[in-house]
Amino acid sequence: IYVSLAPVVRNRDIEFVKWLGVEFPTAVLSYFSMDETKLAEHSCEILWRIVEEINRLKERYGKERIGINFEHVMYNNLEISEVMLSQLIKGELSCTDIS
Repeated sequence: IYVSLAPVVRNRDIEFVKWLGVEFPTAVLSYFSMDETKLAEHSCEILWRIVEEINRLKERYGKERIGINFEHVMYNNLEISEVMLSQLIKGELSCTDIS
């Protein structure tokens, strides 16, 4: 199984990935719309929750190989994607360095 995750940092990013066919749960969109200045941080928090859930499922159902990719769908998301991938490799899931 291969999971591709893409952080968003602007409302424009959300509109673009929706155009690509990505569907967001209403609760996630509400969380994102609370404060656009914190969109990168909120996106990071949601993505780390997904990674943690994947890890729990791996522990519960076995050691199936699951690939995780942090993609940047817009050039301005490249830095946050690189930071998150680096944190994942180190096992340090934190949104404190995200801006």
